[in-house]
Amino acid sequence: MQTALLGNYDTATMLEVVRATPRVKTFLRDRLVGGNIKPVETQDVMFDFVKGTRSMAPIVSRVIGGKLVEKQSVVTGKYRPPMLAPRGVFRGDEAFERMPGEVIGGAASPDERAAAYAAEQILAHETLIARRWEWMWAKLLSTGVISLEGEGVKDTITVGHTLNVVLNGADLWNTATADILGDIDDGCDEVIEACGITPDTLILGKDAAKCFMANEKVQKALDVRNFNVGSVNPRELPNGAVYIGTYGPVEIFRYPEWYRDDTTKASTPMIPVGAAILCCSQTRNPSQKMVFGAHFEVAEERTYVSELIPRVWTDKPSNTRFLEVVSYPVPIIPDVDSWLVMTVL
Repeated sequence: MQTALLGNYDTATMLEVVRATPRVKTFLRDRLVGGNIKPVETQDVMFDFVKGTRSMAPIVSRVIGGKLVEKQSVVTGKYRPPMLAPRGVFRGDEAFERMPGEVIGGAASPDERAAAYAAEQILAHETLIARRWEWMWAKLLSTGVISLEGEGVKDTITVGHTLNVVLNGADLWNTATADILGDIDDGCDEVIEACGITPDTLILGKDAAKCFMANEKVQKALDVRNFNVGSVNPRELPNGAVYIGTYGPVEIFRYPEWYRDDTTKASTPMIPVGAAILCCSQTRNPSQKMVFGAHFEVAEERTYVSELIPRVWTDKPSNTRFLEVVSYPVPIIPDVDSWLVMTVL
């Protein structure tokens, strides 16, 4: 990052630095949303949740005319997302201290160190925010509910997702009698029946992925290359996921990503270890998006419309500079029946 950009510590200047910073890679957001990022000019985010039907056009006599049909179920909502706001502090004395990686004796000037610390704080804050975005997508996919709790905040986003399958007994994926590929076929059929969209993505928790790879029926079926049933070709992707292979139209991934739980402080997998989630990429379902509310900066009397907005201010008596990056995200999958969660272990 060019620390020379940090000559002025106002929001507009810092926003250019944020935009010049390489984005943190996150598999769920990248796969489901891609570039469909929609900052809006209001605090409130508007969204539509849709439940499709399988109704057909009515058959009527030519002399009678049309017949009223069932409307598609659409729930329109308005939501004011809470703020994500990691904050850092830089004290004047730190400008004279050697930074990590700087040569012994200190080659940088105090001004250069101040700018470098600001750049490092922006990157650190963006990483924290990106992980929270990913956590929101993981909760939406695995439970259909995003519980948002923090200082002064206790809120819940519930989308009305209902496609859940819990396997038992001989159907569990860690048994010799499991029909894993059949479960995937049945899951795809359920999604198609519910919303008319064919899933193209299967995301496996850590243990579910192990069972998938170890299953003899899977190994035999995906090894028949001449019939184009599918293939197993594991490779790690740059955004944290592991591509396992392809079965029909479905690309299969293992996602060994973790987060630190706010309450228990324990490392927790983004995707439950025994879960298999059939869903759609942004290419398959372009209506999936990440929407961001706007931010009004009182000191500047200006509204900022962006997914990430830096804020900087100083406290002269303590000779201290504060820097935070704020974000107001809402992940949206309008077709609430376009994904299915299987608990396979």
